Amino acid sequence: GESIQYPIKFFPQEIRKYRDEVLFEVNGSYKVPVIIAGEGVPIRLALLKESDKLVNLGEIRSGQQSVRIIQLANLSRIAARFKLTVPEAVISRIKKLHGISDDKKDANSE
Repeated sequence: GESIQYPIKFFPQEIRKYRDEVLFEVNGSYKVPVIIAGEGVPIRLALLKESDKLVNLGEIRSGQQSVRIIQLANLSRIAARFKLTVPEAVISRIKKLHGISDDKKDANSE
């Protein structure tokens, strides 16, 4: 009456269905076939409002802030984790507009 737990991890590399057979062999004589199946699915995120493709933050005074909310919908068949990032070119333009220098010296470079 002993049992063993054997973890099977699935990391699809492509968007497609996967299916294979794994053969567990016990003491070199008894074989247990197990069908393994899974599917790699695409992540599909979309804006709820088409108008949110352009977010106008308006004109505000220095030191104030402007906040707008956009809503994204996960249209995938499964839950999707994602992280929003700002491209480096956008960060550079913002720094330039606000007179922030990119000239940071690395403490280890001297």
